[in-house]
Amino acid sequence: MTIDSLQFLVINIYSPNTDVKEFYSELLEQIESALSFQYIICGDLSLVLNQDLDTTTIKKEKIQNLSQQVLNLMDILNLIDIFREKNPKLRRYSWKRRNRIKQSRLDFFLISETFLNLLAPNIYFENSYRSYHSPVVLCFKTNEFKKGKGHRKFKD
Repeated sequence: MTIDSLQFLVINIYSPNTDVKEFYSELLEQIESALSFQYIICGDLSLVLNQDLDTTTIKKEKIQNLSQQVLNLMDILNLIDIFREKNPKLRRYSWKRRNRIKQSRLDFFLISETFLNLLAPNIYFENSYRSYHSPVVLCFKTNEFKKGKGHRKFKD
């Protein structure tokens, strides 16, 4: 199976950074109208999914309810956090204050499990410039192309 043969929906979100319960329930309602798709949900979720690995300072009680809503969404849609799947113990942060005392991984790619064998082995964070957030890069394999000898033609 290749990415060309899948019907997928890419959803880029910027989540409120307050405990807005309606946000993820409304998102799920919108997504349920397209259940025949595979999903890539990406963006700034303004929360952490793993308190121990994904933050240095955010208070647990602030994010617990939102995190649970996202975990429920992931369960319903059969999504995985691809960074954590590929890097089970790695501490990387996509959001940092200038003094780097406060750091968290707030930016995610949540993908349908179908994409697991289509991904290149790298998902990584770029350095940011003039932003508190670092870009997160996810790479897909494209059609396998075997390089041949080629064809050369010289002028006489």
